[in-house]
Amino acid sequence: FLVARNLVAVLLLFGMALYFVYHAVRPDMGLTRGADGGDPAREAWRERLTQGWMGQEQEEVNSYKRMTTIAP
Repeated sequence: FLVARNLVAVLLLFGMALYFVYHAVRPDMGLTRGADGGDPAREAWRERLTQGWMGQEQEEVNSYKRMTTIAP
């Protein structure tokens, strides 16, 4: 039980950290669209993470609101 509980807690914290980092980076990632990277895998991840991008200012506002709901 103790190991399972600790494993669930670590996975939950890791998931929350990924969520927080995603919203911290997303507003700036949209600006890199069309950047000449030359790596198709990098371009695929960039497109996946910035799907539905609404512009720098709107993304900053949305990301800030979402990040403050999990971290005051």
